[in-house]
Amino acid sequence: MTNQIKYKWASLGTGVIANELAQALEALGGKLYSVANRTYDKGVAFAETYGIEKVYQEIDEVFKDPEVDIIYISTPHNTHINFLRKALAAGKHVLCEKSITLNSEELAEAIQLAEENHVKLAEAMTIFHMPIYIRIHIKRRAHRAF
Repeated sequence: MTNQIKYKWASLGTGVIANELAQALEALGGKLYSVANRTYDKGVAFAETYGIEKVYQEIDEVFKDPEVDIIYISTPHNTHINFLRKALAAGKHVLCEKSITLNSEELAEAIQLAEENHVKLAEAMTIFHMPIYIRIHIKRRAHRAF
């Protein structure tokens, strides 16, 4: 028997990468719960494409929604820290596109907020799962064994 927890994901942004997340969730048998976007009409179109049940009129509504467990942030880099502050302070787990922040000070602040609010903060980095990096990691581990 598999004990599978279902999380309610919200996408903050509707660009190319957000589409890839929606498709990946669908491939795993899930889907996004909601979407927030700077342009409401783009949010509606995104929701229609992926069968998302909720579109927020205003971006800040996603942070207040008690149904949302995880917020995926795929907005422009310079907006990340402001959205991270709001999401983490609201007790939401966050998966944020790279680069997660513009500098180390912003990153330290985001990490502190995640710790204070007992939520997970992760940067969407695929590089470590690419075949070349897996081979490098295996070779490095083998080298350390000697």
